Amino acid sequence: MLHALVLAAGKGTRMCSTVPKVLQPILGEPMLLYVLEAVATVCEQDNTSVLVGHKSELVKQSIHSKGITFIEQGEQLGTGHALYVAWEQLQHQGVDRLLVVNGDVPLLSHSHLHSLLTYFDEEQLDIAFLTTTVEETGDYGVVIRENEKVYAIIEAKDLDPSLYSELNEINTGIYVFSMQKIAPLLPYLTNNNIKGEYYITQLISLAVENGLSVGAICLEDNKELLGVNTPLELVESEEILREKICLYWLMKGVHIHNYLSVSISPTVEIEPGTVIYGPCTITGKTMIGEDVVIEPYCYIHNATIHSGVNVRSFSHIDSASLGSHSRVGPFARLRPDVLLGNNVRIGNFVEIKKSTVGSNVAINHLSYIGDATIGEKTNIGAGTITCNYDGSVKHSTTIGSNVFVGSITALIAPISIGDNSTIGAGSVITKSVQANTLALSRSEQKAWQKK
Repeated sequence: MLHALVLAAGKGTRMCSTVPKVLQPILGEPMLLYVLEAVATVCEQDNTSVLVGHKSELVKQSIHSKGITFIEQGEQLGTGHALYVAWEQLQHQGVDRLLVVNGDVPLLSHSHLHSLLTYFDEEQLDIAFLTTTVEETGDYGVVIRENEKVYAIIEAKDLDPSLYSELNEINTGIYVFSMQKIAPLLPYLTNNNIKGEYYITQLISLAVENGLSVGAICLEDNKELLGVNTPLELVESEEILREKICLYWLMKGVHIHNYLSVSISPTVEIEPGTVIYGPCTITGKTMIGEDVVIEPYCYIHNATIHSGVNVRSFSHIDSASLGSHSRVGPFARLRPDVLLGNNVRIGNFVEIKKSTVGSNVAINHLSYIGDATIGEKTNIGAGTITCNYDGSVKHSTTIGSNVFVGSITALIAPISIGDNSTIGAGSVITKSVQANTLALSRSEQKAWQKK
């Protein structure tokens, strides 16, 4: 049985952030998510473990995939120690092949892992791992070969430049192990190195010394296999992934203008024929139907946008659903739990929160709608506010169908407005209004002659 172990316990000191390194966002999603998605292409989630340590509760909360188990590494004493901590639990599960992947390789793909596993099986190896080449080895472990045969991996801090100055092949931290063959070697891992840590990489030389079969595939100059350790490396990886995703959707029939400034999360789904203008950010589990137009400078997160919708410039949509052929913006804000029917018109400087808006409703100017239900064919005038909060409790407003609410109106919740009613402009409505009624609340207008 193949089991995957994803190492996600480290602090990531060089990232200079209080957020665990594996949770650093790339296109709106934690780095760890990308690694787990790649692993899931070769290994069932029920056979996947994540080793956690630093701020482990945050890491656990970020992973919603069913079947994944967590293993705690109380002290972070290196990758070798991490493997040792997980080993006993994995043995009890009957694992015979173990895939080990670092949680900071967001560009890892199915093809990389498939190549490694195929190589391991076909060559009948005890250890196989992926390597790549770089101009400067930096902080990466350097692979030592003689006549193409792998003998060791030397960590950067323990490398003697005078002995190995010509080497440019580095370890990527992606391995496959035979559990049975490697188990006897684990007790021999030592921390006799500059950092005083236990390294997985020492298993390579131990395996060679004990006559085990070790092999490595070198995918030359492959930046997708490099770990992300600094803010610069984070944004470089994000840019590679951002462009790859945009090109994917362009090939699928989505029109993306100025695509170098468009950011789309890998969890987004888009139908062909939609037009997106950059700059624009679309994240989360957003679903966009066909023939949608999204104008520049929009932010969209976890939204459902049905066919024919026009999202105009500078609009912010978060966890809302937009019915077919609706128009939103410019400068509109839809907050979570907003449900728009079909052919709704939401205009400039309108904010809606936790409300259901029926089909063919118009809210075109300068309004706030919160905790409300609005029926079909209703018109909300400019400057209307549903006053939903009394200082301690949120209350609801219900507005019926075919209602006309005049400009500069305050509706003091809890309140309901019946079908076919009209609310006069400038009113403060504190009591419910029956259907087919004209309601207004104004003081008498007075005038005095200027002296």
